[in-house]
Amino acid sequence: MVDDRTRYRSLRFPSLLPVAVVLGCALISCRQVDATEQIRRLVRSAAKSAGERDVAGIMANVANDFNGRLGFDSGDDIVGAVDARQLRFLLLRYLQRGNQPTVLIRSIDVALNGPQARATVLAMVSQSGGTVGPRGAIDPDRGELLKLDLVLENRDSRWWVVAAQRTPLAAGEFLLGN
Repeated sequence: MVDDRTRYRSLRFPSLLPVAVVLGCALISCRQVDATEQIRRLVRSAAKSAGERDVAGIMANVANDFNGRLGFDSGDDIVGAVDARQLRFLLLRYLQRGNQPTVLIRSIDVALNGPQARATVLAMVSQSGGTVGPRGAIDPDRGELLKLDLVLENRDSRWWVVAAQRTPLAAGEFLLGN
């Protein structure tokens, strides 16, 4: 004869098993940040590092085999294609040249394609040294509006920027997000 407590335990356990499995899966998926958000965090981190004049922070996710078409003003001339080593040098010169920059990111659009991704970033970089006000206003004494087209690769569960192209934007393009 089976007493009521044994019957109650045997009925309760099988009904809790599927709930436990679903909760376990939900917790595991919550720990894994999706790739799109990882890339957005990478871009925001690099922007923050630029505002702190931290070249190593900017370069933290730039691959050694990076190839960029930046049209970057190095102070003496406009530089076209650069590799990772040249990019580090140009950033160092750029960040030491003026006031501490303020970087305001308008948007980060990410398109995933397996282990590769493309990110389009619209940003404003101000060399005024000012801060972003309560309404997002920046005083751009010497600033620029730009679009960065980034190509990223996932290597060993980490996203690396392998290519970039910088395009200056007009105010209308920046505001409308074109």
